[in-house]
Amino acid sequence: MIVKIILKESDVSPPKCLISIVNKSIILINKYINQKIMKQTLIFIPIIVFITLIVISCSKSTSGIQPKSIIGKYKWIKTYYNNALSDSNPKTPLNTGNQELLVFNSDNTWYATKNGLKNDSGTFSIGHGQYLAYVGSIEDIYDSVCYYNNYNILKGWDYYKFYSDTLVFDPYISGRFSSYTLPFNGSKWWVKQ
Repeated sequence: MIVKIILKESDVSPPKCLISIVNKSIILINKYINQKIMKQTLIFIPIIVFITLIVISCSKSTSGIQPKSIIGKYKWIKTYYNNALSDSNPKTPLNTGNQELLVFNSDNTWYATKNGLKNDSGTFSIGHGQYLAYVGSIEDIYDSVCYYNNYNILKGWDYYKFYSDTLVFDPYISGRFSSYTLPFNGSKWWVKQ
């Protein structure tokens, strides 16, 4: 919205200083309005980008390639973090004392347990995608799983690949830094039961 009022001396013959003050006021009002619109726009751009990334990463592929089924029961075997290997990297059931289980059912429900107690559950959907880090790089092909709570509100997502009977969650295969089961970095490995 732009306010435009131009006073000329011949219209009403106000003093020149009044014309100057009114015109400067109008310029300041226009700057304020433009800055406010700009701030509102800048707030919505990251929100739109975030929603777009969620939709793209969790939507079904239109390329005809179907994601590999994730249905089954998986036992956690290790988690690597992106720092030096040590006694605590990778984390394992042996060095943490934790036994984790992740179950994906054919009715698109899932649950996770830690030391025999259910600690998370909901519904899920799977999708497929590819990531090219830069022109000339090797393209990463990956599948993704989106987790929803019991009210179908998105909780998060993971990117996965299979190596034989081992399911590996790794956000880097899609060019991301974190994911639902790995809020910081690394890769989490599960063996099918």
